[in-house]
Amino acid sequence: MLRVESIAVRFGAVQAVQDVDIVVDPGEIVAVIGANAAGKSSTLNAIAGIVKTSGGRIVLDGVDVTGWSNYRIARAGVRQVPEGGGILNSLTVDENLRVGGNRMTRDDARAAIEASYETFPRLAERRNVLGGTLSGGERQMLSIARATISAPKLLLLDEPSFGLAPAIVSQVFELVEGLKRGDIGVLVAEQNAARAFAIADRVYVLQQGRAVLEGPPSELEKNSALVESYLG
Repeated sequence: MLRVESIAVRFGAVQAVQDVDIVVDPGEIVAVIGANAAGKSSTLNAIAGIVKTSGGRIVLDGVDVTGWSNYRIARAGVRQVPEGGGILNSLTVDENLRVGGNRMTRDDARAAIEASYETFPRLAERRNVLGGTLSGGERQMLSIARATISAPKLLLLDEPSFGLAPAIVSQVFELVEGLKRGDIGVLVAEQNAARAFAIADRVYVLQQGRAVLEGPPSELEKNSALVESYLG
C-alpha cells in the first residue's frame, strides 16, 4: 500500500526529516515514535501532501504520489487526523460526520455514519451536540470517525494520545486497534512508546529526523534501554 522511500523534508535551513523509509501494508498498524522534534509530524504531513518533500519518493498502491497536493492525496484514499483532532467546532457531531462523507451518495453516507455510531456509541449519544463543546476524548473519537467514514486506504494519526487522560487514551487506542479488522492501513505518530508498542505491528524510531531503529515491538522491547535513549 504505502512505500516511503528515503524521504527528506526541509524548512529553510532546518532538516526536519532525512532519508526515512516506511512501509505500511493493508490491515496493518505501523507506529512512528520519537521525542519532540524527532520528525514524526513532518513525516506524516509529507505523506499527506501538506508539506513538500525535498528528496525521496512516496508511493501509494504502486503510484508515485510525491509532490501531489493534499487534496489529490485525499482523493487517492489517504485521511489524516492531526494532533489534537480536526473537527469543525461550529457543527454538530452528526454534521461533522456528514462532512466526512461528502463525496459519497446520501444513502451510502448515512449508512456509514450509522455504522460509525455503532463503533463509537458515545458519539451516538452526542450526535446533536456542537463539536466545540465535546471533551478531548470525544473530539478525538469524532476526528477518527470522520476520517474513516469514507473507508480510506490509509489513515494517518498524529499524536492521538495528546492531552488526554490515561483512561481516555486507552479507549482511543482500543478503537484504533479495531481498525485492523478492515483493510485500512494505519500509520500513527506517537510519543508514548508503550501505547504504540501495544497496538503496532511494526515500529520505527525517529531521532533528529532519521529512522534509527525499526522492527516489530517484540524485537524492539529487547533493546528497551536503547529505545528509551532515543526517546530522550
